[in-house]
Amino acid sequence: MTILPKVAAIIVNWNNYRDTKECLDSLKSLNYKNLDVLIIDNGSTDDSIKRIRYEFPEFYYLYNNENLGLACGLNMGLKEALKRKYDYFWLLNNDTVITDRDYLIRLVTIAQKNPSCGVLGSLVLNYIDNKVQSEWFAFSKWRGRFLPIHQNEAREKITGELRFLRNNEYLNFSSVLIKPNIFNTVGLFPEDLFLYFEDNIWEDRIRNTNLNIAICYTPEIFILHKGASSTGGYKKSVVLDYYDTRNFLYFIKRSHPLWISYMIIKSIINKIIPKILRGEWNRLKASFSGLKDFFKGKMGKFRN
Repeated sequence: MTILPKVAAIIVNWNNYRDTKECLDSLKSLNYKNLDVLIIDNGSTDDSIKRIRYEFPEFYYLYNNENLGLACGLNMGLKEALKRKYDYFWLLNNDTVITDRDYLIRLVTIAQKNPSCGVLGSLVLNYIDNKVQSEWFAFSKWRGRFLPIHQNEAREKITGELRFLRNNEYLNFSSVLIKPNIFNTVGLFPEDLFLYFEDNIWEDRIRNTNLNIAICYTPEIFILHKGASSTGGYKKSVVLDYYDTRNFLYFIKRSHPLWISYMIIKSIINKIIPKILRGEWNRLKASFSGLKDFFKGKMGKFRN
């Protein structure tokens, strides 16, 4: 009998019982017997983690005393997982749902067959309509945007084989399988941004090493993702607007520094002016605050 590689699923919860429970319920249905689940509670102020721990006592739990951001929560789980000598780390958003019971078996099998793939992501579908959220993201410098590949396409139209992502191509980090040794070389996720773009900066760190580690994507399997549930949703969150503006520029400063002046202009065009034209004054205030705080060198948590 073949022994499956030992995998640690790392999930961060913050005041979100409903989504985290649904995610964990789907994990329990997986046909994968060598899986540990590490749940990091990021300083929840409600009873979500108490309820989750009561319903899922078989999982492992770690706690932050306050919400220190997604990267900090993930890093807490990664530090613990590194001590336990797993074969793979599986970073999973708590607002994802797995409907294919063989998803993890298939993901791990693809990683094993392609040993140069140190980081492996899959197709991500929208939770509500099962349309494509993204295959991966292409970063267009001239447009100053991340472009989600095949967004809103039908799942049935997605074909192709394993893709080795090139420079300026980034995974959707909703579900990513990672070899642990990578963290020993490139380090953990940057915590100073608090939320968003820490994964993109980390991917570029890998590209800037000489490890010959590939960042890969497979269209063969998919996961469902609700999207930005911790910040209120993509279309209505002033918190998202703030981090999307501020941390995008920090990403540029770290990964593409020669483009920073151009990207400041593009951020005004892409993120500020449209909100003025639509009369979205609260969202405009958040984006403007993000731009202002970037110039001040402010990092960390947004104080609305």
